[in-house]
Amino acid sequence: MNVISILNTNKSGDFSKTKTPDFSPEIQILSKTKITLPGVNGLHFENLSDIIFIQAEGNYSVVHFPQNRRIWVCRTLRDLEKVVNDDQRFVRIHRSFCINLEKLQRYQKGKGGQVFMEDGHCIQVSQAKKLHFFNALEAYFGEF
Repeated sequence: MNVISILNTNKSGDFSKTKTPDFSPEIQILSKTKITLPGVNGLHFENLSDIIFIQAEGNYSVVHFPQNRRIWVCRTLRDLEKVVNDDQRFVRIHRSFCINLEKLQRYQKGKGGQVFMEDGHCIQVSQAKKLHFFNALEAYFGEF
């Protein structure tokens, strides 16, 4: 039910009796460049290319942007990952992290290794995700 139909159903002018519609926004890719993020204070419309990485925090996710800007999103990392899955620049490197390959600065070898992002964050690559990470690198950047 939209706002117009709610207003039209209450002809008496007493809006205190009007029920507000259920509002449970989903994460959506608005175009090839924008995403809707349902934050704790409302909806955020952000450019996909601005996202540095996404971090799991229980049933929430924290989306990290340049200048240390963060948005707490009312969805799990798995939910966000499903939405950005078609965009090859995003890859899950750990159970708690999904990174934007465009913002990757360097990779350091190790059991799983670690990545250094443009904003200075260092994130562990899990051993279980290492092969998936390298396959994603090759698919996105070509042979290296």
